[in-house]
Amino acid sequence: MTSYRPTRITISRSAIVHNIRSIKQYYENQKRPIRYFFAVVKANGYGHGMEQVAQAAEKEVNYFAVATIDEALKLRKCTDLPILVLGPSPVRSIPDAVTHQITLTVPSVDWLSEATREYPKHSLTLHIKLNTGMNRIGLRTASEIEQVFRLLQHTSYDVEGVFTHFARADEEDRTWTDEQVDRFEQLLCQFPERPRIVHVSNSAATLRFPEYVYDGVRYGISLYGLAPSPFVETMLPVSLKKAMTLTTEVALVKTLPPQTQISYGGRYETKHLERIATLPIGYADGLRRQLTGQYVLIKGEKFPLIGTICMDQCMILVNENISVGEIVTLIGIDKGEEISVNDWSNSLNTINYEVCTSFSARISRELSQ
Repeated sequence: MTSYRPTRITISRSAIVHNIRSIKQYYENQKRPIRYFFAVVKANGYGHGMEQVAQAAEKEVNYFAVATIDEALKLRKCTDLPILVLGPSPVRSIPDAVTHQITLTVPSVDWLSEATREYPKHSLTLHIKLNTGMNRIGLRTASEIEQVFRLLQHTSYDVEGVFTHFARADEEDRTWTDEQVDRFEQLLCQFPERPRIVHVSNSAATLRFPEYVYDGVRYGISLYGLAPSPFVETMLPVSLKKAMTLTTEVALVKTLPPQTQISYGGRYETKHLERIATLPIGYADGLRRQLTGQYVLIKGEKFPLIGTICMDQCMILVNENISVGEIVTLIGIDKGEEISVNDWSNSLNTINYEVCTSFSARISRELSQ
């Protein structure tokens, strides 16, 4: 469908490919090749656009991972690669998962008990989640593992994989992560046989701990060129290329006299004759109200956001060189100047994950070279 609104996110195909190839080459050099590369495209590809990211990554990876069965069914329309749902799925979704060859996660004994009771003959592919310290979902004890494999005995289910998730792999102190691996190994020893795909590493662990590669890695935030934390960013073993650019266009320019109030609440008042530009992007798109006072780029020059950011629009203070139709970069590089996702997250006192995933669906996504 044609999108007339000029506000868009552009995803760099070459950046996505670079981020995959660079970490794979790093592991090759470590003599620990990644057998299964899970490209994590949940939350609309971390806000970048799930379909676009999948298209860019498909020839470089051999598995996709998402958070929900609904995401998996949507993704299945644009890829034939295996898809793992990392989170719990309703048992009633099993027939669709089997039909569309989607791999589900076993989050608990109770879930599997219901699944085997309702759909014992379905040829369902599963990965078992082990809870080693995140305490969100997963099996936590040897007893639970024993119950799970007892339930599996009279089904057509295929336990393809087993995994856990690190809670603190992005922190400088690695003690908790090492303890999680120890617990994982102890629980894995309770399996009657080792599944074909064992995976524990998220982006932070992939970048820091080659010894924990097992059979594969789940590359999420760093697939998009972003470090999992400020600490990890100081010790990256590979270069990361940012994949996202967020742009819009100047919709209107007006010159206002001194002491003119701008936007809701009149929180900005002109000090002298000032030139104000209106942009078609607002907090409903993910431009948070707290970003007032931050900058955008036009022709390589920085201009501040002024007044209260509205739901659909915002205003910036510009000079006489700016006119309607000019390209405005909110995130990205323009003539050597950059505004990054991390600039936003620092201003908002949050993490880069939250900034990216806050961009709404009404912003169009495009894949560039």
